[in-house]
Amino acid sequence: IEAYDGFLGGGSENLSVAFLRIGRVALIYQTLDQKEVAIWNRQSGDWELLSGEYNSPVAQGVRIARKLAVADLLKLPIPAPERLQ
Repeated sequence: IEAYDGFLGGGSENLSVAFLRIGRVALIYQTLDQKEVAIWNRQSGDWELLSGEYNSPVAQGVRIARKLAVADLLKLPIPAPERLQ
């Protein structure tokens, strides 16, 4: 689990966000005001906005990754594993 700050968008529409990476399983961002959360969708190759119910768990995950909170279970929308062909 890793958290780091970065920017989304380009040009004058840069959005400051905190990224939360959970291994090779999920990449999530949360705006610094914690009002918007999205997960990277590998199939579509784009960010998928998540409902507000994930604002608090993602913020907690960022705190855990930054060693500001003790490890705990997080309720996050982790995609199901893909079957190998």
